[in-house]
Amino acid sequence: MKRLLGLGLAAIAILVSVTTSRATVFEVQIVDYQYIPPSITIAVGDSIHWTNDGAMPHTVTSGDNCTWDNDFDSGTLLTGQGFGYKADEEDAGLTKDYFCQFHCSFPMVGSYTVQEQSPTQETSWGKIKSLYK
Repeated sequence: MKRLLGLGLAAIAILVSVTTSRATVFEVQIVDYQYIPPSITIAVGDSIHWTNDGAMPHTVTSGDNCTWDNDFDSGTLLTGQGFGYKADEEDAGLTKDYFCQFHCSFPMVGSYTVQEQSPTQETSWGKIKSLYK
């Protein structure tokens, strides 16, 4: 019985490690003069990919009030072009604003927030842990 329980716990540990190591790529569309969605929440290890689906050139530039903070800049994105960013441990707890250099006065702005872990991971682990109390 102990051996069966041990195997069951090992299987759950493997399942948890597979589940928690899976990163997500969040897609943000650039259409006309807006980012869709304009703000998102991601976890450490996740990525954001912006794609210009509009007819006008745009940028994805970190900062606010039309002022670049020297963190990242996509350069000019023409129709169909994209830009990506991956959140790492240093980004945990960070909320970052970004804007289009050509259209920031519209205002064409967005933001993302980086959590330490995704809510799904936390909820799943909590359910598994509660089975063995």
